[in-house]
This record gives sequence, structure tokens and C-alpha cells, in this order.
Amino acid sequence: MDSRAPREYGGEIEAALEGRLPSLVTTADIRGDLHTHTNLADGLASLEEMATGAAARDYAYYAVTDHAPNL
Repeated sequence: MDSRAPREYGGEIEAALEGRLPSLVTTADIRGDLHTHTNLADGLASLEEMATGAAARDYAYYAVTDHAPNL
């Protein structure tokens, strides 16, 4: 490793270009979500739609974190 390279450098770019990076996290590994917004704040879907989506993904946990003065 070049001593002038940033401390984060460990050959990641070359490994990625050569297809040698491991799969560390997949969508199957995700068990829930702790930061979501419904259409009551700045999200696009209703609370019911969001809860249905979380259930369809078989989430073990799910949090709605809406923020707005009128909530």
C-alpha cells in the first residue's frame, strides 16, 4: 500500500473492478426499518400502506418517524 494513500485505502477499488469484493449485506439480511416517513410528513405512502409493506417484507421491527408541526 502506498504510504501517501488515504488511510481508508486498502485496495477496494481494484478488488471491486476484479469482482473480488465479498457480499457483506443482502436484502435478505435486513430485518426491519427504524426511520420511515408517511404522507403525513414528507413521505409518499399512507401509514396503512407503509405497515402493509413492512409486513410483506416480513420485518421483525418497523418504526414510523414522521415529523411535522401538526402531528
